Amino acid sequence: MRYPDAKKSFGQHFLKDQNVLEKMVEILKVWDTPNLIEIGPGTGALTKRLLVLGKNLRCIEADRDMQAYLMTHHILNEEQLVKADVLDINLKELFPDQDFILCGNFPYNISSQILIQTLFNADRIPHMIGMFQKEVAMRIIAKPGTKDYSSISVLNQLLYDPVKCFDIPPGAFQPPPKVMSSVVHLRRKEPLMDLQLFKNIQKLIRHAFQFRRKTLRNNLKSYVQNINLLEGKYFDQRAEALLPEEFIKLYTQLKSIEA
Repeated sequence: MRYPDAKKSFGQHFLKDQNVLEKMVEILKVWDTPNLIEIGPGTGALTKRLLVLGKNLRCIEADRDMQAYLMTHHILNEEQLVKADVLDINLKELFPDQDFILCGNFPYNISSQILIQTLFNADRIPHMIGMFQKEVAMRIIAKPGTKDYSSISVLNQLLYDPVKCFDIPPGAFQPPPKVMSSVVHLRRKEPLMDLQLFKNIQKLIRHAFQFRRKTLRNNLKSYVQNINLLEGKYFDQRAEALLPEEFIKLYTQLKSIEA
């Protein structure tokens, strides 16, 4: 069967390894959430297995050639196939007022943006299982004090408990990427923190990690209106030393003093 060619502009690397596909489905089987969204179905290798699960499936595909392939080969119907760029749509509109699981072999060039979109919709996404470049996966799961710990680690771990499920070699894809990949599972924390607070705290976290070797005091000078707020030994630390929850306390402290 002739598949459409992968496009570099879409960051496409089609997963062909049957064992990896089965592993992903086995993980998805555990959860009883009836609604499922796949991002980037491509040629439908994972999609076909997801359909067998009997869930309400929506697949978001931006590539018109892939859209046509999925339809002409009767892999998806009009209701199941969402012809759009995932970054341009409101995921919650696909299943209004209902929870849904997010999954997929995410296009590498927008995987971090998909991750942020997941976080903004955390009140509707109890689980996410996605494929990332291993480098990105390591940042998602990184702990304080490690070289991979970053703003993306903190943002994810405020809302989810992330686990790296397994690694995938380049040969499992067509065309093979130049790097290793990893499957990551995000399980939502309960109770979920207030999402408006989460959105507000983002700016602080990004400033704190702006220059990795600098202290909180130096990195937060451009964040606060009054640099005198940054006095004390606490601000001699680097952001990489703080637990995710400590950023909430820091944000609350700074805002209460400024008020």
